[in-house]
Amino acid sequence: MKQPIRNRQAGHSPSRRALVVTSLALIPIGMATQARAATRGGGEIHASVDAYARACFQGSEVRHLSTDEGSPSLHRVFGIALGQEGRGRQALIFVLERVPGSGGLRELARSQPFDFSDASGRTDFEIIEAQSERRFSLQINARSACGVHVTIYRFAQHEKGTWVLAGMDTRQPRCGENGDLELAATSSTNFLTGRRVNQAYRNDRPTRSSSRQLSFPSFPLAEFEPFDSRHHP
Repeated sequence: MKQPIRNRQAGHSPSRRALVVTSLALIPIGMATQARAATRGGGEIHASVDAYARACFQGSEVRHLSTDEGSPSLHRVFGIALGQEGRGRQALIFVLERVPGSGGLRELARSQPFDFSDASGRTDFEIIEAQSERRFSLQINARSACGVHVTIYRFAQHEKGTWVLAGMDTRQPRCGENGDLELAATSSTNFLTGRRVNQAYRNDRPTRSSSRQLSFPSFPLAEFEPFDSRHHP
């Protein structure tokens, strides 16, 4: 089983569905005065994920979360880099490949930089997990008084090599009648087939479920942005 990488700064207890959890806090790797996204690395070889993340956001405090340590047997490394300047945060998702014989890493794909600022400090990247060389997922947690809202984005590589957002799962909490935190609803959306399945819960037990057939445009990784309104038609 490929190991998920968890950000413990998010304040969420370890997932029960993961047999093995490798802990890796978002690692600060540099500071300066002005953040800007670097141009695409092309065939450039980077000595480490740290070095790649620094190249993505030159001139800012940079952090990253990746599968580099959790999935050492994979040829590819999936991750997210964050550049912070003051209260603003820019982020991007990346796919790297290990270069045989050099010990270095080369970029295969990445998203555009997107804004990930949250003045409340309650929303953060929680887990990035590799399912295979062609599939990975990113979990974002948003904490509230009634529990943690979870959004999991699932990415896949098409046969032609293009990386796309293939699916999205959500978990919504609520405050129960006795003040206990409980699960309210889940949803699972396949953006490739258009099928969405919704499941409602009461007292943490499933009640009614429903499914819908929807129409979605293609969501390339290069254009990814979390919480896009087009994901919820």
